[in-house]
Amino acid sequence: MEMNCTAAPFSEDDGPTQIRNQIDYSLKIEMEVAKRGEAHRPVRVYADGAFDLFHQGHARLLRQAKNVFPNVYLIVGGEYEHALSGLSLR
Repeated sequence: MEMNCTAAPFSEDDGPTQIRNQIDYSLKIEMEVAKRGEAHRPVRVYADGAFDLFHQGHARLLRQAKNVFPNVYLIVGGEYEHALSGLSLR
C-alpha cells in the first residue's frame, strides 16, 4: 500500500491559504473522479470515533481513511467521546 501521509499544515499558513482562496467549493466531486485522483481539489474525509485509548487499530483506521483517495485532507473528530459512557471513557 502506497503511503499518502504528510504532516498537516496549519490552516493560516501561506500555502493552505493560497490554495483555499483558489478553489471553487461549489463544484462537486464525483466518487469515480476522486478515486482516479482527478479531483480539482483535495477530497475531505471525516473520521470520527472514540480515541480515548488510542491503539494500533485506531492508527490503521486513520491511515486507511487517509489513503481512500490519492489527494485527501483527513479530518479527525473527537467530540463523539463525550456522548458515550463507559469505564474506558472516564
